[in-house]
Amino acid sequence: MPQFPTPSVTQNQQNPPPSQLDRITELAGDLAGQFELVPLLERVLGHAAALFECESGSISIVHETEGYYRKEVDQGVGCREGQTFPLTECLTGRIVRTRGTIILVRYASVPSGHIDPADPRWGSAVIGVPVTWAGTIIGTFAIFSDGPGRVFSPADASLVELFANHAGIAIMNSRLHQAAAAKEREAAVTGERERAVQEVHETIGRSLGSLLHLDCADKATPGGSPSTQHIDSARVLAHEALFETRRSVLGLAPSSLAGSTLEEAVRQELDSVGSSYPIDLTLLVTGEPHELAPVVEHQLFMVIQEAVANVVAHARATTCRVGIFHDKAALAVVVEDNGRGFE
Repeated sequence: MPQFPTPSVTQNQQNPPPSQLDRITELAGDLAGQFELVPLLERVLGHAAALFECESGSISIVHETEGYYRKEVDQGVGCREGQTFPLTECLTGRIVRTRGTIILVRYASVPSGHIDPADPRWGSAVIGVPVTWAGTIIGTFAIFSDGPGRVFSPADASLVELFANHAGIAIMNSRLHQAAAAKEREAAVTGERERAVQEVHETIGRSLGSLLHLDCADKATPGGSPSTQHIDSARVLAHEALFETRRSVLGLAPSSLAGSTLEEAVRQELDSVGSSYPIDLTLLVTGEPHELAPVVEHQLFMVIQEAVANVVAHARATTCRVGIFHDKAALAVVVEDNGRGFE
């Protein structure tokens, strides 16, 4: 809660002087169409400081769940701009704890403050305001007087709260713009991936045609001919190349795990491999499955896929077992076969 009485609304507060209106109007124009966070916050802070005829202030970004804040912009305070601090420290920590606006006659009353006692602002008055969005504190906004002797009023605090609202808009606009840009990049990557998958599919078609030619050549070759061995070798190489190409398609395709659990995706992969090659593939899953990040789940799938591919291509195995073992703290994957190679 704010640490000052709620002021009565006067005609002057309802209709700020033209200089205040001009400053706020100018700020709204600055925010329009702008998305880079630091320049936006610098302009918001600059307008607020100019309106109060002060030279010092700062805006911090609060990460309350993680327990820290970042000093995002700083004007004339020298409080280590760009660095992060625990929410137990300084004016920002106090604002978050009280969850309201704070007016102090002297900054020196802030425990574990970051301003050096030799700095003139150490003895200056300060207004600290939370920057909120949808009921959550996402930042703090502070304005310092230029030295001892000036005391801020509740009406001053109301104006700082207005600038804090602008800061909140700037922060959320920047975040939304970053999210949209990330989705645009992801869409571009997905489009390129799908194009590559299509090209690989076309390569598979040509490879299948080559396999048919090899089969025809094998049938047309008389038994016992020296050419038979070379045709068989070419067929093996062609099948291996086809298998590698198919595996690459699965790895490139963005939907390899879409709508499926890791177990389901692995089982489908083993069924597909088993239908194409003379090898007995089994899957064993134990324990309660963990909820994994999509990137981790995809990488695990790729590891299993690569291991099974190596078994098929190099081990000359007749059986292969894949195990996925869950426990409370970890997940283990085991792939073993009865083919040649190492223990």
